[in-house]
Amino acid sequence: MRRLEQTFKVHGFARRTAVPSVWFGKARGTVQPIRALASVVRDDSPAAARADVPPCAVSISRTKGEGERGAAGRDIGIRRRTGLAGLARCRRASASVEFALTVVPLTLLIFGGLAATMVFQTLSTMQNNAQYSARMLSTGQIKRLATGLITTSTAIATTTCSGSLTSTQAEYYACLGLPSYATFTVTTTQNCTVPSVSVTISVSAGSVARGDVSGSFVGKTMTARSELMKEGLCPS
Repeated sequence: MRRLEQTFKVHGFARRTAVPSVWFGKARGTVQPIRALASVVRDDSPAAARADVPPCAVSISRTKGEGERGAAGRDIGIRRRTGLAGLARCRRASASVEFALTVVPLTLLIFGGLAATMVFQTLSTMQNNAQYSARMLSTGQIKRLATGLITTSTAIATTTCSGSLTSTQAEYYACLGLPSYATFTVTTTQNCTVPSVSVTISVSAGSVARGDVSGSFVGKTMTARSELMKEGLCPS
C-alpha cells in the first residue's frame, strides 16, 4: 500500500508521520479517521484543552453526553469523579490538608516546650530559695517565722507567699523571685533536739505551667526541700 508522509506539529516540534494513502480517499467518511489522527498527534483535542482541570473535579471520557464535539465525531462527556478513587487522585488544597494534619502536634510541641521551660525555671528558683532560707535560719541570722518569734526549741510554721512577709521572717527569703500568679506554700521547721532546720516549698505544677494545652502538668505538685544542721543557738 502506498504511504504518504504528513507533518504535524506537537507542542511546537514538527513531527513527520506516515499515513496510509487510502485515508485520503474522497469517499464519504474517509476523511474522519485522518482528523482523529491529526487531533491525537497535534494534541489539540477538547480533552487536551481541558488538561488543566484538576483530576478531582472532573474526568474526561469518550462517552456520549453533554460536552464539546470530539475530533473523532463523538461527544466527550464530563462527569465528576467521586468516591475514594477520586479522593486519592485529588491534589487540590493539598497544602491545606497537610497544614491541618501538622498544626495540632506543632501547637502541642510549641506550647508544651514553653510550659516545661516555666516549670523547670520555677523549680530551680524554689530549690535555691529553700536552701538560702534554711541557711539564714540555721545560722541564727533569722529568728522569726510567719507565726512570730521563735521562742521554743521546736517550731513549725506553714504559710503562703504574699506581700505581707517581711525581711525578718524566714519565709520571706523562701518566696523571693517566685511568680505571683501561682500559690506557693512554705513550711518551716526548727528542731533543736536533732538539731536541724528545714524549709519546704510546694506549688501546683498546673498553675505554674501556663499555656499547657496538653494538660501534662495538671494534678502534679512541685516540691523543693532543704534541710540543714542548726548552727546557731537555740532558744531555751
